[in-house]
Amino acid sequence: MRAPPSVLALLSLVGVVGCDFGGSGSSGTPDAGSGGGDSDAAGSAWADAAPCAEVKVDLAPVTPTVLLLVDRSGSMTDPFGDADSRWDALYETLMDPTTGLVRELEGQVRFGVAAYTARDRENDGQTEGPCPIMNVVAPALDNYGAIQDVYGDLVPLDETPTGAALESALTTIRQVHEGGPKIIVLATDGEPDTCARPNPNGTAQARVASLLAVQAAFDAHVKTYVVSVGGEAVGNPQAENHMHQLANAGVGMAPDAEPAAPLYVALEPSELVDAFDDIIGGVRTCTFTLDGTVTEGGEGGRVTLDGDELDWGTDWHLLDEHTLELLGDACEAVMAGGEHTVEAYFTCEAIVD
Repeated sequence: MRAPPSVLALLSLVGVVGCDFGGSGSSGTPDAGSGGGDSDAAGSAWADAAPCAEVKVDLAPVTPTVLLLVDRSGSMTDPFGDADSRWDALYETLMDPTTGLVRELEGQVRFGVAAYTARDRENDGQTEGPCPIMNVVAPALDNYGAIQDVYGDLVPLDETPTGAALESALTTIRQVHEGGPKIIVLATDGEPDTCARPNPNGTAQARVASLLAVQAAFDAHVKTYVVSVGGEAVGNPQAENHMHQLANAGVGMAPDAEPAAPLYVALEPSELVDAFDDIIGGVRTCTFTLDGTVTEGGEGGRVTLDGDELDWGTDWHLLDEHTLELLGDACEAVMAGGEHTVEAYFTCEAIVD
């Protein structure tokens, strides 16, 4: 069994605890009997920070949203390493009930799926029925069952209208209004075509449509990562160049930028696993939303990781008045996995609400 990706770090996050805001003879420090006793050692350092010493601030981890855009074209039935087909290998990587990425991370990542294809009417160069054909499950936490109900019943069909599918995927992911990074992972095994011309593949029009769709997604604050399932991007200079252009544009780079953004080429099942682990690991976050507003830049705050106090500016900082970010070794420790407790304290005068 592969090790869970580092995004699996479990954060035991805490709520606001007692801070006496004055009244009947308050000393201005948290009352040990009300859950604030663990801050007694710091009491003398904070005693002059009226109206009380400090308040523990609730932290919520920022949750990424990932829409898996899956090519359902006929060539996905081609053999793939020791798997029966590209389709089967991709499905197992994502949906295996024990080790699949969606099963492992459904509690930490909002996963959705959009499988796409189109029908070529008797191979006469015209589409039959709707184009693209989209089977979609909207992103959500704990979504494995809903995705399995749809994705598990699908089989590859005909064509690869990637540009149109990307446009549809963007509409789906933009309907997620919760915060956190949003990405589309495009898993495809071949060159694109269009709804107007389902064959041949890889026309200039089809490539441009895909590229424009990826650029539009980035402009809407949605990144796109590209996984080439099979060897279509190897040994075919035009196809490989197109895939690199999509990968660059997906993260906001110029299409022909060098060095290029990562393009994930998987020629066997283990490489698919590595590709998705790397992509999802890349959207992990050391960023937390504060339940309240902090008026200062952070110098007056105190953050602990597993009980150890972290240094402001080296181990943590505030991105803005609502957002705290762990840095350096502290971030790496949390993202390496396991159970961790992150606690943030600020002087009561620094908390607005």
